[in-house]
Amino acid sequence: MHPFKGFGGFGVFGRGRLSRVFLAGGFCGTRLLVAAGLLVAAGCGKKAEPPVAKTEPVAAKPAVPAENASPADKQADRPAAEPKPAEAAAGPGSRITDIDAIGERGSKGSADLEKLVAALDDDDADVRWHAARSIGLVGESAASAIPKLVAKMADSDPIVATQAAAAIGRIRADDAREASKVDAATAAIYESAIVPLVDRIVHPDPRVRRAALRSLETIHPDKSKVIDLANDLLADKEPSVVFPALQSLADMGESAVPFLIESLDHPKAKYWATLALAEIGPGAVAAVPKLIELASKSEPEERMQAMMALAAIGEPAAAAAEPLVKVVASTEPGDRVLHPAAIYALGKMRAKSAFEPLAAFLDSDNPIVAAAAAWSRARIEPGDAKVVAMAVERLRKGLANDEATVRQGAISAIIDLADEMAEADAIAVSGELARLLSDEDADVRRSAAVALVEFGKPAIEPVAAAFADPKRRAVAAEILGEIGPAAAATIPMLVEALGDDDPLVRSDAAFAIASIGSEADEAVPALIELLDDHPGAEPGDEQKALRGACYTAAYALGKIGGPAKPALEKLHALVDSEDRLLATVSAWAGLKIEPDRKDLYAKAIPLLVRALSAENDLARLEAASALGDLGAAAKEAVAKLEMVAEDDPVPAVREAAEEALRHIAGK
Repeated sequence: MHPFKGFGGFGVFGRGRLSRVFLAGGFCGTRLLVAAGLLVAAGCGKKAEPPVAKTEPVAAKPAVPAENASPADKQADRPAAEPKPAEAAAGPGSRITDIDAIGERGSKGSADLEKLVAALDDDDADVRWHAARSIGLVGESAASAIPKLVAKMADSDPIVATQAAAAIGRIRADDAREASKVDAATAAIYESAIVPLVDRIVHPDPRVRRAALRSLETIHPDKSKVIDLANDLLADKEPSVVFPALQSLADMGESAVPFLIESLDHPKAKYWATLALAEIGPGAVAAVPKLIELASKSEPEERMQAMMALAAIGEPAAAAAEPLVKVVASTEPGDRVLHPAAIYALGKMRAKSAFEPLAAFLDSDNPIVAAAAAWSRARIEPGDAKVVAMAVERLRKGLANDEATVRQGAISAIIDLADEMAEADAIAVSGELARLLSDEDADVRRSAAVALVEFGKPAIEPVAAAFADPKRRAVAAEILGEIGPAAAATIPMLVEALGDDDPLVRSDAAFAIASIGSEADEAVPALIELLDDHPGAEPGDEQKALRGACYTAAYALGKIGGPAKPALEKLHALVDSEDRLLATVSAWAGLKIEPDRKDLYAKAIPLLVRALSAENDLARLEAASALGDLGAAAKEAVAKLEMVAEDDPVPAVREAAEEALRHIAGK
């Protein structure tokens, strides 16, 4: 199976703008989870148990689970399907165009509110979500439709549910009155939405969760009531349900911090709140006083999690240094069990006052504690070559440990010292990390890939060597792609691989070339040849691999840009392909190579709008970016881009959609 799921199911859209999003791991981040594992190995409490994705290291995770995918998402995975009825009818005079036009009139659209409410029950999901969106745009005048929107939050299509939840927030936002000045009838309508919105914060689809949280914030309900409702809800759910909900909370960033601070006082919620604050990181600095309190006097597990949150906040949490130094200096049993967590947090804070006290742990009988102390001291004094060298030496031993958790912890700690490490050490460590790309543990493989990307140039040679190993080739190609233009020295090797007998090797090489970009112009002739690697409408396994090579080659040509002009004739011909996926990526690539080719707009824009519903995060990002490049000509994409900008679960995709909307508006 090809390792990348890209545009409609194949690897064609690059990862440069999203690399830091996915290299972070899952909820609580790879590094934080690894650190928690280290503490367990060191004998510090029980490990937090968020579900860790088992995907390969750098690969992007689908934003929407297949079982929760909307019809639009599922449709995007079909190679050459006919347009859905709503899409076919989306021109002037269609139901969707009429519905959007009502919303664009704002409060004046209230005259047609009944039409919009009726459309919420349409058989077509696209009609339903456009109707919900337009009701929200009508604003305060549409408050009477909130009960219907509440019902639509249970829609089987997550996009409809998302837009229904978002519309409730828009209506309340348009009603600028303070809560005390809202008439009783309208206040009751707003009140009726609170419990259903809280219930949606554990929805399986992240877009619905985000929209519900945003609308709750806009309605301004009684905070204590919402906190009690939310925390009771989370307390009764399994971790597999709770952690996605907390990820959505964390995704709100600083705006979620007040809610989480208050949750720290809730007996059932303080554990979950510390995890969410840790995911927010430095943006949660306002929670530092409360976290210090928890880290100083609470149950051991809660103290540990508070220390981990302070560690994630990092240097802005410097006020916690003194109480944590007291913990590491203490010989009390309750404090000794927390030494590893305190050591880790002090290193993340770069707490100068901890440098000398931590020296006492360098000779600890527990090698993990000793290595953690060496790492923390190196973080505190990164300019001291001897201190850094000692830490690197100890961490390298951890890379060969029999315990997967220890190997992961060593990798995570090494990443934090990548910039301080001597070049010779960086090259040697990169070689060891490249070996771990074939580790028996998937999480170790993922962490090693993350580390190699962080090392950058020193990692290129060992990663290039790994490319020759069939077991490591796919992830090596991803890593080279993440490193990007700095990996230009590998272009000759990658061009040679474009002619490999194995179509998967060709596709992997094309992906890496794509991320190197314009400097890979010598690959253009070979990539053009790969455009012919397309077998037809009913491929077998081998043909599917060829299709992957064809898609990835088209993507690589687009990323190379101007120097790939010799490919334009073939790419333009492929825009008319019956294979919609190939047509889409070819149109995208053609516009990247020749942005002013306006005769291509009419064909490309509908394809790119469709791609905004793709299950793959990277496909949505590249489609949004391309539509923005087209400016005012992409006006028909505004409604879909607005939805992506508001509700996409990936921040980088939302930012790309927002930027595209500004370009289309001429701002």
